[in-house]
Amino acid sequence: MRIFAGKSSDQERLPTGDGRIVLDCWSEYVIEADSRPPLPGDCLRRELPGDGRWRGLVNFGDYIGLLWLDGQLLEVHSAKLDSEGFDLLLRQITDRVSNLPFDINSPSFVPFAREELNERDRLYHALMYLRWAMWFSRPSLEESWAQVAADPHRTLIREERHVRPWDARGVTPRTLERIASHPEMWVRLPGDSPLASTALGAQLTDSRGRSYFPSEIIEATAETCIDNPENRFAKYFIGLARELAERAHRVLLATGGIDQGLLTDTEKLTGELRAMEGADFLRDVGQMQRFPAHSQVLQKRAGYRELLLHHQALVLASRYPIAADDLRRILETKSASLLYEYWCFFEMAEQLAALLGRPTEALVSGDELHAFLAEGIKLVFPGGIELHYNRSFSRANSTWQSYSVPLRPDIVLKVGDRLHLFDAKFRVDRWDVSTELNGAELDEIEEDDRAAVASKGWWKNADIHKMHAYKDALGGEGARVATVWVLYPGTEEKFYESAPGSMEGVGAIPLAPAGDRSALGGVLARTFEA
Repeated sequence: MRIFAGKSSDQERLPTGDGRIVLDCWSEYVIEADSRPPLPGDCLRRELPGDGRWRGLVNFGDYIGLLWLDGQLLEVHSAKLDSEGFDLLLRQITDRVSNLPFDINSPSFVPFAREELNERDRLYHALMYLRWAMWFSRPSLEESWAQVAADPHRTLIREERHVRPWDARGVTPRTLERIASHPEMWVRLPGDSPLASTALGAQLTDSRGRSYFPSEIIEATAETCIDNPENRFAKYFIGLARELAERAHRVLLATGGIDQGLLTDTEKLTGELRAMEGADFLRDVGQMQRFPAHSQVLQKRAGYRELLLHHQALVLASRYPIAADDLRRILETKSASLLYEYWCFFEMAEQLAALLGRPTEALVSGDELHAFLAEGIKLVFPGGIELHYNRSFSRANSTWQSYSVPLRPDIVLKVGDRLHLFDAKFRVDRWDVSTELNGAELDEIEEDDRAAVASKGWWKNADIHKMHAYKDALGGEGARVATVWVLYPGTEEKFYESAPGSMEGVGAIPLAPAGDRSALGGVLARTFEA
């Protein structure tokens, strides 16, 4: 396979020192191969004429990740985000979700039905959670399991056994009572038997003075046992996690153009879960027949408590606040733009929590099986301040109203009767420089200075135009739009006030995942001061 930059064939892209070919997202390439390779998503723009070989014009769009194509490893990246950064954003989202009061932390749930595990959407949600739980949660799933395996919960099993008197481990009043009440177990002693001179033999005599002694006694014993409901649950859970990882891996293998890093992680995850299933104590533990919902051990004991929470998260994976279609795009086509939108929402939630306190409520629209996100995600902070993701506005909704066509800004912050809207724009390496810089037109700036300005990364003017449309069209009963912002991974902040000194207008906020995030915190703080 050969890859050329642009539409010509005179700039071949060759492997780097580590054997991979590095490509830029949003750029066009010509690929030559013996047959059409499995490309992700809709990145193939069109097929080109070739001399007996397949040729195609390809643009990976906002795909970020690693790909094996025709035996060659490719890395698609941008100056703002590489494959490691992409995975970091996924982990940060999962970590922040785990600290919010979504249904994922509700005590009311039911176990998976195994026959439902072939649902791809559910598998992807579970896989995303398991990767985080195994390697990045604190304590990690592996650490919690090691704690359980090192000291599994034991219960006392009381049973009665028939033993010879000299094999008894102890004699209690109950033992003596049973000896006296069961003469059928007595045997007559010879006159010269030393047992006749014992205290028990002296008591067991008949009217003729003949001595007796019990041939066996009934003894109550207590044995420790690890085959209990709590350990059966632990065995069930780790088997469920392994099965989810295996099925997700099979689905990914069957999906063309999947990210190689994700496949490697899934293989590693499956191997570690299989090793955990091989814990020695599980050999003496049976299959779970009934879920021990009221077990104090599961709810309070370290190790078991964390397993219960992880199980709950897997059971409610379909309520995890990323829509199924969106998660497929994020995992299968590595859509950086979509992932950036979600990350911006949860980054804003974290900064609001630092300013206002932990959210008191978190809701996802949908039913038990699917998070439709038709009305998005809603977080409620102290003071009744609301943060919405994917909140739709329409003519029919008087509370969230658009006087024209339906519109759906990425993020809505509702503070009293004021709305502040935010749209996340991951404009990868496609920056429009502002046409006015400190009063000077761009064409008046020297060429070297112009390049330096462009390297900073400015918002796109078209995005600011869209913010004006949001401000003019949206509102509702008792609420009006005060500010509208572009969130973008650049460096420059700008606010266009509608009146001097007012917190009214449109603007742009730099919010780079690997950069300084203080600009957003400053805007939020000013919002509450207004």
